[in-house]
Amino acid sequence: MELLGRHQQPVWLVQISSADGSWVFMMFLTQDGSNLITCTVVRQARDRWRPIG
Repeated sequence: MELLGRHQQPVWLVQISSADGSWVFMMFLTQDGSNLITCTVVRQARDRWRPIG
């Protein structure tokens, strides 16, 4: 979050979920999408994850 706080331009947020829904990866890219600012991964609780569709 410190890197995002120092980045003074708009960013793109890309979210990718694993096939089984147990992990969510979030990547923060520069406005033009050419550079990665930072990323994180979150493990989802099995009983709370409900895929859409």
